[in-house]
Amino acid sequence: MGAEKAGFHHGGTESRSHGEGSGVKSTHVGRAPSPARPPFHCHPSEERDLQFLVMVMTAHNCRLFAILALASFLLVASASAETSISGIVTDPDGALVANQEVVITNTQTHKKVTVETGKEGAFGPVSLSSGQYRLDIRAQCFKHYGRTVDLVDGQHARIAAKLVLSCPKNFGPSP
Repeated sequence: MGAEKAGFHHGGTESRSHGEGSGVKSTHVGRAPSPARPPFHCHPSEERDLQFLVMVMTAHNCRLFAILALASFLLVASASAETSISGIVTDPDGALVANQEVVITNTQTHKKVTVETGKEGAFGPVSLSSGQYRLDIRAQCFKHYGRTVDLVDGQHARIAAKLVLSCPKNFGPSP
């Protein structure tokens, strides 16, 4: 019984008892005995080196994780802190002025972005970098509208442009 408990190998058959008095034995017929593996031993200095390597790799992984987490946070923060401008263009009576060109010019770089008001008189949002911008609207029968806007990072400027008439109210095709 003692040999069976220890997993005694005999002639390609392994017999093992599953506990005293259980009466259960497992037998694997036709399987060669597995060679005994020697336990892994290393010199104490090698063991210290291995422990140091594991400690260094763990610290390296923690630093790498912290750097990646910070980079992800900054990417999300910059994406959510978008700088932009949008607006609505109306006439003196508050009616929406549709299909008009709006030119947004960076006063330092002179780079221009041109957009058009939709049928609701709205334009944008237009994504921009921080800086000072000149907003110009030229529409038939209205005086030129010009305004300077200073944008800082993460700001969304909403412009309400009220145009002033320059033509008589009855201007247009005759009936």
